[in-house]
Amino acid sequence: MIGSKNFKIFIKKTFLLATIFLAKTAFAQPQDGTGGVTFSSPVRNIVSIINNFTGFFIGLSSFIAVGIVVYAGYLYMFSGGDPGKVQTAHKALLYTAIGYGIILLTWAGLIPLLKQIGGF
Repeated sequence: MIGSKNFKIFIKKTFLLATIFLAKTAFAQPQDGTGGVTFSSPVRNIVSIINNFTGFFIGLSSFIAVGIVVYAGYLYMFSGGDPGKVQTAHKALLYTAIGYGIILLTWAGLIPLLKQIGGF
């Protein structure tokens, strides 16, 4: 049944209806009475750009780290007792943990710096 044409059409229609009826309403102007015009200092804009970039980078690196951990688990499970493949899996896990730890420590050190510069 899953491979049938009717099932694929059902999934497509369900997805289409869900996107139509579950979408949030977008307002053209904010409801705070400013008319969409806000004033901020250039420092705050730079801080928000850095904050957005680091948030994107943390999310991307988390996605990549999970992928490498899954790949290392695959190597470990299907190594068949081959010491070379087991060692490769262990190195992949170790290097992923070290790299992700460095990324998180850098991010943790960046937060006080951003607070000091201009608000976060």
